[in-house]
Amino acid sequence: MPYDIAETTRALQTEFRLFGEGVTNRATPENVAVLLTALADLTRDLEIARATVSNWAPDASVPRWDADLEGWKTRLAAYVLQVSKAPPGDRQDILWSVTAPLLLGLYGGENSTLPQRPLDAVTPFMLANQLEVSDAWRTARWDALLGDLEDGARAIPSAAMSALPWVAGATVLAWIWWTR
Repeated sequence: MPYDIAETTRALQTEFRLFGEGVTNRATPENVAVLLTALADLTRDLEIARATVSNWAPDASVPRWDADLEGWKTRLAAYVLQVSKAPPGDRQDILWSVTAPLLLGLYGGENSTLPQRPLDAVTPFMLANQLEVSDAWRTARWDALLGDLEDGARAIPSAAMSALPWVAGATVLAWIWWTR
């Protein structure tokens, strides 16, 4: 079942109370560390799921997916390092290096002019969706191939039977020619 990325985004932003007048956000190093641990667990699950996808004749999305996963793992490690170095309770220390890209989709720091993108925290969910779609596509391709092979195999006996009179006639003619 694919993840609903929009719903996941809303849930994360609500959980961390990132929006709202007079509300103190909960994006402290301690709380973000809990989120990062859960995302690391999901990432490990993705690696296990990826191991079941064959590299034999991969579709074009698989190598790209592998590269995206490696990029995510690199960013995740950087977030974990930044959060582990931050003083407890200091939301400001991780604001632009972790909270902004991870929970707001703002990349490049405080003075960045980069456009907002999806939250980095939903990256493993998007990767899980891509892996599921790729796996479903592969399964459908193999099922179609099997169906085509079964149809062809069923056609062989009827084709052989329709050719039988011709083969019998050719055999009789050959026998006559050899025995004369």
